[in-house]
Amino acid sequence: MIIKNFWIQPSNGFDEKSVGLDIKTIEKKEIELGVVFPSLYKQLMQLQNGGRIRRCSFIEDSEEIGSFLNIHFKKYRINTFLDYLKLTKSDDDLKEMYTQFDFCYPERLVTFADFHGHGGIFFDYGWRLKEKQLSPSVVIIIDYGNEFLHYQQTKHFESFEKFIESLEEIQEEPINILVSTELDFETFIQTIQKKWDTNFNAVEKNWDWPKNFLNSYDGIVPLFIDDKTINECIKEFNSSPEEMNLWIKLEGRERQIKSTFSPNQFLSGTYQFQDNTEYNIIIEVFRPDFPAKYAIANLMEALDNDSELKIKKKTIANNGYS
Repeated sequence: MIIKNFWIQPSNGFDEKSVGLDIKTIEKKEIELGVVFPSLYKQLMQLQNGGRIRRCSFIEDSEEIGSFLNIHFKKYRINTFLDYLKLTKSDDDLKEMYTQFDFCYPERLVTFADFHGHGGIFFDYGWRLKEKQLSPSVVIIIDYGNEFLHYQQTKHFESFEKFIESLEEIQEEPINILVSTELDFETFIQTIQKKWDTNFNAVEKNWDWPKNFLNSYDGIVPLFIDDKTINECIKEFNSSPEEMNLWIKLEGRERQIKSTFSPNQFLSGTYQFQDNTEYNIIIEVFRPDFPAKYAIANLMEALDNDSELKIKKKTIANNGYS
């Protein structure tokens, strides 16, 4: 499994905490914990030492996880579920938990991701089994529940790979079109505004995301509900022109797509889409309530048909695996 654009790279650039680790450092942590991490996890941590991820929502219930923890060796690093328990439970509490199960080894639960401060996501090397397991499953344990000491196991995956496969991007996230053009970013923006008779506004940079771009613009692309889109929707929904136009009127729809245009690079030099560095511009299209595929198809066609934009190639960002 090869994961594309798994991490959201830090806009301020990598530091010694977030930069990818060499394999010897990862193996040092394995030796410290007495475990072997899944190979896919080790590949990911060599790219970036924890942080935010693009696919962070569970497919079946859309519940969002937090971020991956970084690997480090400081004294107070919480490495295992036993570390969690020692922070919040007394020795008597721990004795009580140990008596609940025939086998109980909370130190075999190694945490690798946060669950928004209400628990953790763990590699399970057999915490309720007699023998320690070489290849871990993955479990999520939250700190409210009645299973053991006010904790509850809520999800289980047979492997780290299955856990990753269960994740998707949050549905509200924009659709990202990556563009490779001979034009520099500012010339590209000016050309679109003139050719498509639209105006963009520079994005204020006093908020967390996206910040530290070379520049970034919000704009309205006039390709949302056109006649082609309406006709295709009529066919798909087995509707009529009258019904569709009435729906558009009642819902206050417009022939526009709200978009943000940004370079695929922060001032710090890191890329928003690190596996697609040959593309120099990102067009983030906010997901419309009207079927998005028609709006995106219109936008892609308009990019193809405009020779002044000097586009060499373009693609929809691949945030999954191949």
